[in-house]
Amino acid sequence: MRMLRDFIPEGVRKGSCIPDDRDRHYVYILRSPYGTPFYIGKGVRSRVNDHFSPHSLKPDTLKNRAIKKFGISECYREIVAYFDTEEEAFELEDFLIEEIGCILDRKGPLTNIHRPGQYPSVYDVKTETEKQKSVKYPDELVLKFYKLEFDLAMPRALIEEELGIGAGYQLVLARGESRRKLFKEYVLSGKIPNNRKDLDYTPRSPSKLKEVPDEAVLAEYEEVINGRKTIKEASENLELSYGTVWHIFRGDTRKHLGLNYRRDLRFPLKGSTRRYDREKAISLIRSGVPSGEFIQIMNCSYGYYSYIKGLLEDWSNK
Repeated sequence: MRMLRDFIPEGVRKGSCIPDDRDRHYVYILRSPYGTPFYIGKGVRSRVNDHFSPHSLKPDTLKNRAIKKFGISECYREIVAYFDTEEEAFELEDFLIEEIGCILDRKGPLTNIHRPGQYPSVYDVKTETEKQKSVKYPDELVLKFYKLEFDLAMPRALIEEELGIGAGYQLVLARGESRRKLFKEYVLSGKIPNNRKDLDYTPRSPSKLKEVPDEAVLAEYEEVINGRKTIKEASENLELSYGTVWHIFRGDTRKHLGLNYRRDLRFPLKGSTRRYDREKAISLIRSGVPSGEFIQIMNCSYGYYSYIKGLLEDWSNK
């Protein structure tokens, strides 16, 4: 299977990867020179290559450390599957991250920060990375950053030289995504003047999810499971991101609601609790069975239908 460690799929090459269809959403895997996956992502156009640009490599993250360690030209970039909608791509990306496991969870080799149950909100769960930052950058240093960033409007390159805080984490602090209590007490309250209005600075609110009552979530959940709405429509009505609503409906967050949307649907990958009859799936698609009928017969998700269809297309092109 493709997810095995130390395995390089046929046709996958090192260096830049050109998507077959730039306008469709796709899920991709970044692999080490030995074939071990170290990052799972989704995107369109050149997203799979964006991680290797000088600008993207500036923040000190686990992913960037891995890329620098292996070498930009030595990493494999593999596109796993293409989808017509972002929601389908998200479903496969979410599953692969959960299946392979993350370094921060001590369950696998992936350097992804958002894990299943935490995607994509940084407000609900304090990750291991944030805990490390709180030790590395004490409150006194963060207050000095607020002074230089907001009051003196000093360029971030100079702040990095002065305080040793990387540009990536400076942006997180400036948005109030980390050290929220300090941010609220000193920046939002006006104790430290904000002179960066010329940069159109707008702090993000961490309380949006808490403002949505359980009754509204349950009402949208009923609409989705009865087929009257999609998760995308529910997320728009709740004014939350697709990923946040997905994990609420799956029961990863707000567990007291007892929701379990599509938790029984699995992709046929090693280690999964459920496997499908692959030969039967292939024969159904070759016979021209529509996607809806295929899903009903196999009792699977649309992502699995796309996965098998993509395999057949790959075989036909060889």
